Amino acid sequence: MRDDRARRSQRPGVISSILRNVASAALSCGLLAALLIAGAPALADLHTDRWANLQRAAAKEIFQRYEVVAGVPRVYVGRKFLGGDAESRQTMVFKVYEYYRGRDAQVDRVEVFDGATGARMGTYTAASGLTLD
Repeated sequence: MRDDRARRSQRPGVISSILRNVASAALSCGLLAALLIAGAPALADLHTDRWANLQRAAAKEIFQRYEVVAGVPRVYVGRKFLGGDAESRQTMVFKVYEYYRGRDAQVDRVEVFDGATGARMGTYTAASGLTLD
C-alpha cells in the first residue's frame, strides 16, 4: 500500500519529464502534433529552463550577451567559449539556437560574434552545425 502511494506521487514528475522531452523534440524537429500533446504549461517551463541555462552561461563568461537583429539571433561569446573544444562550442551554441527556435519557428540560424571585438565569427544552423569563419 505504501509503495503504491509513493509511485503515484512520482507520476506527475515523470509525466512532466516526458512532456518536456516531447516538447524539446518537437521544437527541434518542428512537429506541431508533438507540441499539441506536450501542452502549453510544459512548453512555458521548458522555455524558462532554457533561458535560465543561457543566463548561467553568461555568468560563467561563456556568452556575454544575446540580441536579435532583423529576426536573426546573435550571441556574443566570451573568453571561456573561445577556450573550449569544438564539440563544447557546438553544444553551447546549439543551446542558444534551441532557445530562440523555441520562441520563433522561423529562426533558422544563430550568428556568432566575438564579445570583445564585436567581429562576426560564424554561424550555427541545424543543417550544418557551427561553422566558424
